[in-house]
Amino acid sequence: MEKRKMALCTPIPEDKLAFIKEQCDITICGELKHGKGNVTEEMTREECMGNELVVLGDEYAGADTIKAWADAGMKFLGVAKGTPATVDYDAIADAGLQLSYTPGRNRVAVAEFTIGLMIAVARRMTLSAAGLMKGEHTSEACDIYDVPDVKNVTFGPLDEKHPFVDYGIGFELYGKKLGIAGYGAIGREVAVRAKAFGMEILAYDPFLDPEKIKADGAIPVDLDTMLAESDIVSIHLPVIPSTKATVNKDWFSKMKKTAILVNTARAYDSFHQGNRQ
Repeated sequence: MEKRKMALCTPIPEDKLAFIKEQCDITICGELKHGKGNVTEEMTREECMGNELVVLGDEYAGADTIKAWADAGMKFLGVAKGTPATVDYDAIADAGLQLSYTPGRNRVAVAEFTIGLMIAVARRMTLSAAGLMKGEHTSEACDIYDVPDVKNVTFGPLDEKHPFVDYGIGFELYGKKLGIAGYGAIGREVAVRAKAFGMEILAYDPFLDPEKIKADGAIPVDLDTMLAESDIVSIHLPVIPSTKATVNKDWFSKMKKTAILVNTARAYDSFHQGNRQ
């Protein structure tokens, strides 16, 4: 069997790569060859030229690049990204090709990071950590190996060095309402973790069957309800024309004054450029 020529720009697990090598002659290109951030679109275009299969990572491929690859015999384009915003969809369609990508590949990492941000904001960890690094809120040094035998330890008194005076103690996630905008692969992973904290999940996703949301123990709601009732709102919207510039002053005006917004989606695409303050 004649092997097909593949240009590979992104890492693949060894066991999967061994199988691919049985089918393809692989040329290492793009960031896999040169390292993160060291590749221009022109470099990628030249290195991948003439390959029947092209698999990208974070490399850009605009209309001219895709047309050049298609004219040179490319039959398949894959992008190892959850949302392949780095390639020109129209050019792929014009070339008569289908795009393969990896939705939800980073869902666990993003979900964990989202929960981490929620905890950090709720408990004001950044402010507290910065204060400690500057030497605020610390008392005289003591011997940590000679701790007094005190049964009821309290953090006080509330003098000028007490962190609660400046920062407060924050709040628990337990019992709070979490609004999830975009209940896809990442949104669902966030919901699973948030429920473990005892949060109530309000999910907004006009493209998803409400029964599937209910099956997860979340509550399907419209956008206005989610914004009005949520104590924390977490954005997980995909990059599509209907989501661009949707987070604007009108969005914020419908939220509680005390609500927190966590955005781990694409800020440039979701936020209206004139309403970011």
